[in-house]
Amino acid sequence: MIMPVELDLPKELTAVAAQFASVLRTNHVPTPLELPPLLKYTSHLNSIHDNIQAELDSLVSQIDSLQEKHELLTAAAAPYDAFSSAFRRFPPELLQVIFVHCLPETRNAVLHAKEAPLTLGRVCRRWRSIVENTPELWASLHIVPPNVSITGIPSPSDIVDAGGAGGADGGGNGEGEEELGRAGPLTQEAHTRSLNAARFAEKREVVSWWLGRSGTCPLSISFVWFGSDGDEEMRLCASLLDLLLPLAERWRRLEFQVPVKMFEFTGRGGKGRRSFGDLKPEDVPMLRHFNLTDNRSTFSETELPFAWPSCLGFLNSANIDEGGPQLSTLLLTFFSGGIRLPSTCYSVLRGLFLESNMGFFWATEPEMWDSLAQCTALESLTLKFPLSAPGGLAPHNHTDMWGNDGSGDSAGGGERRGRERRVTTLPMLESLCLDGDQSLGGAFQVTRTLAGLRCPRLRVLEVFGRTTGTPLDAEDGHGAGGSSNLNSEEAGDGSDVAAGDDLVMLDQDDDSPLPLTSQEPIHGILHLLTQSSHPPLQKLTLESVNLIGRELIKCLRLVEATLEELVVRDYAWRGPGSMAGLESEKQKHKMSAEDMLLCDLIAKREQVPSTSASSMAGPRTLCPNLTTFDASLSNAASQALFCDFVESRYPHPPKGVKRLKRVNCAFTAKAGAGVKKRAERLRKVGKVRRKGSPDVLGVDGESDEEGVEELHNDIRGDHGEEGVGGEPLDIQVTFHTPMPDEIIPSAWTGIEGV
Repeated sequence: MIMPVELDLPKELTAVAAQFASVLRTNHVPTPLELPPLLKYTSHLNSIHDNIQAELDSLVSQIDSLQEKHELLTAAAAPYDAFSSAFRRFPPELLQVIFVHCLPETRNAVLHAKEAPLTLGRVCRRWRSIVENTPELWASLHIVPPNVSITGIPSPSDIVDAGGAGGADGGGNGEGEEELGRAGPLTQEAHTRSLNAARFAEKREVVSWWLGRSGTCPLSISFVWFGSDGDEEMRLCASLLDLLLPLAERWRRLEFQVPVKMFEFTGRGGKGRRSFGDLKPEDVPMLRHFNLTDNRSTFSETELPFAWPSCLGFLNSANIDEGGPQLSTLLLTFFSGGIRLPSTCYSVLRGLFLESNMGFFWATEPEMWDSLAQCTALESLTLKFPLSAPGGLAPHNHTDMWGNDGSGDSAGGGERRGRERRVTTLPMLESLCLDGDQSLGGAFQVTRTLAGLRCPRLRVLEVFGRTTGTPLDAEDGHGAGGSSNLNSEEAGDGSDVAAGDDLVMLDQDDDSPLPLTSQEPIHGILHLLTQSSHPPLQKLTLESVNLIGRELIKCLRLVEATLEELVVRDYAWRGPGSMAGLESEKQKHKMSAEDMLLCDLIAKREQVPSTSASSMAGPRTLCPNLTTFDASLSNAASQALFCDFVESRYPHPPKGVKRLKRVNCAFTAKAGAGVKKRAERLRKVGKVRRKGSPDVLGVDGESDEEGVEELHNDIRGDHGEEGVGGEPLDIQVTFHTPMPDEIIPSAWTGIEGV
């Protein structure tokens, strides 16, 4: 604290100050008798002021001098400090460890001067020497071939040769120009070939230099080609792949985004050179990760799935004892056709990613189950089924998805016959992602695949379908498969719940559960979770999946103790939804699936006002550990229920219910009255938590006294144990208004942020 400064004045001057204190800052004019003492007083003050100013000037001069000396000393000491720094004395072994940690963590190193390891070698001669002698820094490389020129510009020497003497001396007699016109195209083509050859020769030299410094380290290589699949391009790119062949015994991770035919062009540089097709499984003993994306090759529908290419035959190692590759991760993506899987050792496979737009990687569904049954160590599985069904595949049987005639089966119970559905157990699987159109027929279907799996350790489940707006089996009130009990959302008399309830109550010791009679993925999920004995699921993602309210709630009840993140994206337009007239539990069955979900997600307290819409929800809070909610909801969803759900879990949820951390919701509807304000107040709570200040205004710029008091209490923690130091809510709400003719609206039009 700065103390006030008191002036040390003689008593006679102090008396003068007291004499004139009452007339200061007035219009009083000093008399001749008052003027002499007044002038003496001001003269004394000015004298003191001048002395102090002189002293200040002296001090400023001294400070400037000292500052100048300080800067000179700093500049003089800097090189000596650097010369004697501890970092300069770091042992090379420690610097090597530090340099290795400078490499990218999620991808391979690239040939760029601003990224490690090249940027490290540009610091000083010592660092360059250490970098060049650290093999681990050169054991990963991302290769992008140069662009291949289709046409080129003739060089001056080409013009001279084509134009003759007249073109050389600049005479311009016309004869040289006429000759150039005849020879120009051939000269240009030769120049283009020469230019492409020079570019790839330079690239080969750099790649060879890079890999030559990797010593004996296991290699991680990625190779991406974005050009066409012409023979000339394939030949040039294959010359880069040839550099990898002598290092095959050190391959550990291979990632290719190239046409398969590129591998067939390897080994053509001369006699005795190996090609990819010459490699045997025993030549790649260290290979653990293989990723191939082919967006160029085309296959005939009559040949799907196409045989695994012989040029990649080194992956065919079904026996560990043979000494071949023991792949832990296999990723295959074919945009234009399917291809059969290599006969690798599936028992050690930990990650499998398969995607194809036409055909798939197995000829029949039993083939798929036979392969998956061998994957006893699989931890991550992604299957992206074709978006079109080739003509050679059998049509989907809507009556019974497992090929049974359904006679003798009853959804409500009784003796069940003809249950031949196969259930495959993946004991180590933790992440499952399925993508496909549930309305397509063919050998592979999302719902059947879900219902055919048992995954007791599943933690992440992602299902991507194709929204139709109406459940496939609920059309005309009875559905294509005659299973109205599974999908009727309008009955409301209790008869429509029987089949779903029976699915949940399946005998866990029975390996032959009910035949699946619905194409909807939600039913497949229900079978999966039931068969997996309540797996510890932490994240559930449903995108473009027709939501069937009661079945969705049943799925969530099976994993409610562990679920932390729920993602539901539904872009269907179903007509206006309303909460009016919903007074009983029976009428709740007429609610949209989104409203049923939001109702059950509302955190239950000891007393819930009967006037609140949340009173229609069940007696127990659904998913009490939920911290992340990400949804794109149709216009049938109630915006008020959404706000009730968020406010019930933030900032002060009931005991036993975790606080929300992140909420992202997009409505396919216009913003309802009051919803924007409620969402804005929730966001303000988060801002107050960050800044610690309750000085906020209402949404319309007016003072929101109630909101300010609520924020005060939130900061003090008056309402709960987590009131102080809680994590702020990250909330985002948007509204999308579809065009009149837009049945399934685009996510990029009509966005209105809150």
